[in-house]
Amino acid sequence: MKVSVWASRGAAIAILIAVIIAFYLTLGQPLIDSFIAHRESITQSQAILAKYQDLNASRAQINTRLKRLRTAQENEGRLLTGESAQLVGAKLQNRLKELVEANNANLGSMQLLAVRQEEGFQRVSMAVALKAPIESLQSILYEIENQSPYFFIEKLELRRDRSFAQMANSEKESELQVRLEFYGYMPPEAS
Repeated sequence: MKVSVWASRGAAIAILIAVIIAFYLTLGQPLIDSFIAHRESITQSQAILAKYQDLNASRAQINTRLKRLRTAQENEGRLLTGESAQLVGAKLQNRLKELVEANNANLGSMQLLAVRQEEGFQRVSMAVALKAPIESLQSILYEIENQSPYFFIEKLELRRDRSFAQMANSEKESELQVRLEFYGYMPPEAS
């Protein structure tokens, strides 16, 4: 039986198409799927890389904030706290008034001095005038310097009103006129 030329050519073309389809299904399609998966993976990796680069760019800013936070934690209890220097000054005046009264001294005047910046902190200072016996003064000064938050006495002026002859004849100890300035520190103003 002789097959016509057209039939044999048609069969050859059909076999060729079948081989191409088989080749496509066994090698081509997996290769294309792999290419698409790798392209998606590369796109995701580029997006992640961009996020890490943004994080790295903000690293200095984060380190600065972290340093401020650590400094604030270290200084907790050592620094004055409050919304403003004026409010802190008012609390400080109340505390000092209670301290002076508890030590049987007479408070003359208190003045909150101008707040100034020192080495990145706000310095809150107060000037005080009072009359007190030496024992009371010693207790007051001890309380000012040994409490938390920390305070520092900057100026201290003592004056006795009595003359030397009156002091020698006096059995009762006289009061001292005292002027002092002390200060504490607040954290820097928030930027």
